[in-house]
Amino acid sequence: MLDGFRTGKYHGLISWSPDRLSHNMKDAGEIIELIDEEYIQDLTFCTYSFESTPNGKMMLGILFATSKQYSDKLAVDVKRGTEGNVKDNKYTGVTKKGYAVKSGFFMPDEYNWNLLRKAVDMRLYEDKSNTQITSFLTNAKLTERKDADAPRTLVKVTDQMVGNIFADSFYCGLYKYGDNLANLIELSNFKPLITADEYILLNADVAKNFGRTISFYCRNKACLRHNTAEQKRQGIKLSKSIRAKYVLAGIKWKLRHLTKQSEQAYRMYIDRLEQRIAADKAILQNKLAQAKQSLRENEKQYTRYQNFQLDSPKEYDKHHSDKLEHHKQLIDFYEGAITENT
Repeated sequence: MLDGFRTGKYHGLISWSPDRLSHNMKDAGEIIELIDEEYIQDLTFCTYSFESTPNGKMMLGILFATSKQYSDKLAVDVKRGTEGNVKDNKYTGVTKKGYAVKSGFFMPDEYNWNLLRKAVDMRLYEDKSNTQITSFLTNAKLTERKDADAPRTLVKVTDQMVGNIFADSFYCGLYKYGDNLANLIELSNFKPLITADEYILLNADVAKNFGRTISFYCRNKACLRHNTAEQKRQGIKLSKSIRAKYVLAGIKWKLRHLTKQSEQAYRMYIDRLEQRIAADKAILQNKLAQAKQSLRENEKQYTRYQNFQLDSPKEYDKHHSDKLEHHKQLIDFYEGAITENT
């Protein structure tokens, strides 16, 4: 635009207010210079009356400077607010399927959260493809909503969307927004969709299927990988990340040789494995009990809304039109979960 004034293409400039022209002081200074040299012959604002006089140009320069300061401060304030929201486990404007926002915090959206949990089980433990999971979520009518009190909207499920959910660290409790990271599990009572171990397994599987390479980044600043001066002294060059296959190979070798060299280490491994099995069994029993309890509660709610629909059909249609379908979906889900875990 400024080049247009210099070449005579434009002669007048219309703007809403001076702050629209002062995103940086370089452009603001060039505009005043073009006014001085009469390349800009007419400057009109909707919110401010400009006169091409020494005082008028001085006032314009002051407005440009204050607008730049306001813009810079706003950027800092927004960034600070966003960082604070992430650190406090608060919603930052990006919705997550399976979760709804209540009082600014992410809470499981019960029916949809359970559908996505089933999708994780299908991928990890039933060896189902993303296409099969897409079909399951579509038939189960996966929905989403931002606020816990907002109406649900149907999600158009795709293989890419399923892959993105599995690859999103948010679902295991690591919330990433821009350069900001927060552990939601430590900060609040956030309920993750998947465990950290499941997240690694899911993404290792994704890498195998799509030809990607999984690497781990070293965050230990005391590590040699972050000390370029020491690397140079030793005549080596190390990346700050390492391929996952080398990490896993090292762990595998260490475990194998520990069990060969020490009967005690082997016994410890077996004991821990038995403890893990017992813990998994207890978790399964707890999930089964929760599913039965949730089934009873939703059956009661379903009956309640059936009666309400019969007694007050107009009120039901006006305020509760989707409640019967919602609780029927939950009943079907919990019945399926109980059948699978018994």
